[in-house]
Order: sequence, then structure tokens, then C-alpha cells
Amino acid sequence: IAESSIDYRHLTPGAIESLAVQDDSITGNKIADGTITSQHLADEAVTEDHLAPASVFPKHMSFTPIRSTDAQPAVQQYGLTAFAIPAGENTTEVIVNFEEPFASVNYVIVAMSNHPGFQVSLKLQRSDVTVLEVTRQPNCNSSYGFLSWIAIGPSQ
Repeated sequence: IAESSIDYRHLTPGAIESLAVQDDSITGNKIADGTITSQHLADEAVTEDHLAPASVFPKHMSFTPIRSTDAQPAVQQYGLTAFAIPAGENTTEVIVNFEEPFASVNYVIVAMSNHPGFQVSLKLQRSDVTVLEVTRQPNCNSSYGFLSWIAIGPSQ
């Protein structure tokens, strides 16, 4: 057989089997764009290591991580913050800075103290920060404690 005289037209369909293909001979440049589909992926082939950071959004999920009344994307943030009421005072302010600002001031925040002698009220509400006011109730001798808070609202 003369050199370069046999090409793909001389081969019958099915003539080349996997045994005739050398290991590592088929590379990415031999695979046409759009030819690999989900049927070509083995179960559990794609793992978190294959996902680019920040590539999965709520719209890609089969469930809503946080449900809002208007079915819009929402974010939930929470924390634990210490407070102390100065001597001679009955109130103090606790500033809560959010790691991720909300899309608007239309979020819900709930806060409570770890001590029944304190009342917590919302004093200021912005998309990036909120101020909570802690008031010592009559007959409460404690001057310090912790606030637990949860805020849920529209995401950016």
C-alpha cells in the first residue's frame, strides 16, 4: 500500500474500534463544540470542584433557599452581638453592619436579648446597617448581655 493512499473514504463504517485508538490520542481539539451533552456525563461526574466561584445563583436551583412573600430572591443574615448599658443609663444602641447590603430597606429584622430584663427595639433601618436600641426594664440589675438577630430581605 502506497504511503498516504488510504484515507477515511476507504474505511467501512464501524471499521475502527476502540482497540484501534491509542490511549490519550483523542484530545479536546478533536471534540466539536456542542457535541458533549448531559447523556455523556457519568452520574456524579460534576462536583463542587468543577463549579466556578459565584456561578450558581438561586435561579439555577430546584428549590428556593429562602421564600419571600413575593417570590423574589432573598438573603438571610444573622448574628450575635454583645452590649453593655453604661452606669446611670437605661438604654444603649447596638449597631449591626450587614456583610451583604440588602437591595432596599424593605427587609425584616428580629432581635432578642439573652436576658428577660432587656427590651430590644428597632431605631434605624438602612440597607447596609441597622441600629437596635436596648432598654433595661425596671427591676433589672444587669447591665450587659447579648443580642441575637436575624434579618431577611431582598438580595442585590
